[in-house]
Amino acid sequence: AIALAVVWSLPLSNFWLFLLLFLALFTASGFGNGATYRMIPRIFAIRGGEAGAGRGGVASQRKSAAALGLNSAIGASGGFVIPQVLNASSTATGSYDGAFYGFVGAYALMLVLAWFCYLRPGSKMAQGGV
Repeated sequence: AIALAVVWSLPLSNFWLFLLLFLALFTASGFGNGATYRMIPRIFAIRGGEAGAGRGGVASQRKSAAALGLNSAIGASGGFVIPQVLNASSTATGSYDGAFYGFVGAYALMLVLAWFCYLRPGSKMAQGGV
């Protein structure tokens, strides 16, 4: 919703509104990032418990650490990819709208994927308390 508000505020040419919305977008993405780092160890602990290795066993902790490392590497690329996408959108269309709509689409896809894998009724993770 915040990314859409950013797109819709661009024609207004209001710097303070743009700054406020971007700060809100960065804050929301920080919350999402923190939630991911909290969610991954719980997922591996639940899966480890299902496999009989004990809830949060050493194998689960190692897999969780590896996944967090990979997640960190992918997340760090955002500092490079996002400005590149914004530049490509500006160069191709003269506007950042396409990039922001792409970001909104990516956010929606990730939300649906997380819901399907972990939160939908009947999923193993929802029953496990994630």
